[in-house]
Amino acid sequence: MELLSILGISMIAYSVVSFDSETPFPGFYTLVPVLGTCLIIVFADSKSFIGRILSHNVLVFVGLISYSLYLWHQPLFAFLRAKSIGEPSTHLFTVAIASTFILAFLTWKYIERPFRDKVTFTRALIFQSSVASIAIFFSVGLAGHFYKGFASRFDMPSYADSIKFSPKREECHTTGENYLRSSEACKYFGDSITWASFGDSHTIEPAYALAKRLESKNEGLVHLSFSGCAPAFLFEVKVPGCTKWIKESLNYLENAKSVQNVLIGFRYSSFLHGDHVNYFPSLPDINPEYQFANLSRPLNATEARELYWTSLEAIISKLIAAGKNVYILYPIPELPVNIHKAITPFSVLGKTTMLDLDRSISAQYYFRRNEFIIKKLDSLPYSENLHAIKPFEILCSENYCPAVKGGTALYFDDDHLSVAGSMLLIRSINFEK
Repeated sequence: MELLSILGISMIAYSVVSFDSETPFPGFYTLVPVLGTCLIIVFADSKSFIGRILSHNVLVFVGLISYSLYLWHQPLFAFLRAKSIGEPSTHLFTVAIASTFILAFLTWKYIERPFRDKVTFTRALIFQSSVASIAIFFSVGLAGHFYKGFASRFDMPSYADSIKFSPKREECHTTGENYLRSSEACKYFGDSITWASFGDSHTIEPAYALAKRLESKNEGLVHLSFSGCAPAFLFEVKVPGCTKWIKESLNYLENAKSVQNVLIGFRYSSFLHGDHVNYFPSLPDINPEYQFANLSRPLNATEARELYWTSLEAIISKLIAAGKNVYILYPIPELPVNIHKAITPFSVLGKTTMLDLDRSISAQYYFRRNEFIIKKLDSLPYSENLHAIKPFEILCSENYCPAVKGGTALYFDDDHLSVAGSMLLIRSINFEK
């Protein structure tokens, strides 16, 4: 029995040390701590070594306040994550754990223990208090929902008004198998359609900014964008409708005689590495099985990346062969958090924002995350028919990219440029060369 209780505590210790976010849960691994607990309950009596350890006054006290610990830790940890960029530091977690124990003790002493006095707190009084408490919290929750979190509690900066996406986004952006056909694509603002935008959602706001710039010359733009779509011309992806839309849109552009210029852009590294994490220590490889569809044979990560690039290069080549001037939009820097969270003061008691708005993205992170696609794009034979648009060079300094520049928010979420940010990007480009 002694060995079985030791085995039980070892199984629990193993779970604490070894399990992480990648461990399937619930699943087979859940049995390890559960069976370990069962072994302790059954075999760790007061005479066993493990039983004597668990009977220590400190551990018994932790058991007494364990329910309050359980209730307090979740909101404290949730608040900590809500107020942190990336994973909170060990120091902050230590403070949160200490706070949890203090609050749990106070709750146990002044709420749990008194409420066990059946003379002072009758069943009817507890029921009435519970109903009143639920009503109060329900009312506060409803008020927070209808008043959108009482945003006025913060003194928001003037540039918050520039956090806007394109007014053409909902009308002209498409997705799914029943996508907006190329023949029905939005055309704005001039009468002579000499430009086209082609890509995923990262081209929407730049396309709108470009169209506004062209409006003075009465030149217009045809808008072609598909949500989360890769340049899937030579391969198929699991995003419904994407591959078919790419081929139809490319064919449309090749045959659109009035369209002389095409702006191409994608969120390249989202497909190649997945959604980003601030200062990710190592970028994960592309997962061909997750991204691609109908592969003739299994591909490794290197082959998958090369296929992605070959397909994008083929699109560019076909447009140039069709006589188009092609403008390639390099990767747009990605914020570590949504711009709304980034500009919100950390506390109602101050104005310090959660993110350094002038140094929001490091150049080191940007170039590491986009290393593959930047090297490939840099290898293209740029000429009078092929041009590079590099957001980093236009929007960023040598070492950092800002979230706000010149009193203007450059983004409307964490990775899409705002209309104002796109205007700044497009104004910096010489389309006459």
